[in-house]
Amino acid sequence: AETFTFEDEDGNSLNEFARLDTMVTVVDAFNFLKDYSSVDSLQQRGESLGEQDERTVVDLLIDQIEFCDVIVLNKIDLIDQAQQDQLIAILKTLNPRARIEIAQFGKVAL
Repeated sequence: AETFTFEDEDGNSLNEFARLDTMVTVVDAFNFLKDYSSVDSLQQRGESLGEQDERTVVDLLIDQIEFCDVIVLNKIDLIDQAQQDQLIAILKTLNPRARIEIAQFGKVAL
């Protein structure tokens, strides 16, 4: 999404040619709760944007969920009902306006 705000050396931005309509975040239900309680940094996991990136895994998860319009919740069949309830409550707390779509094997209803 930030790509739409950057201007090139001529002052042009992608926002002049395309419109960002919807931001979708895919949440891995099987791994989310474990990652959400992690203290790992993105650097420890080899996922950082460089040496200056001091964010944690949790920071990234929260940023992605707070910013999106739609959450695709995948692999929900791999967790029990209590975990499902907890996960959905967390997602709704972080982003109450996002629509949550349930997916299995990456398949989402049109």
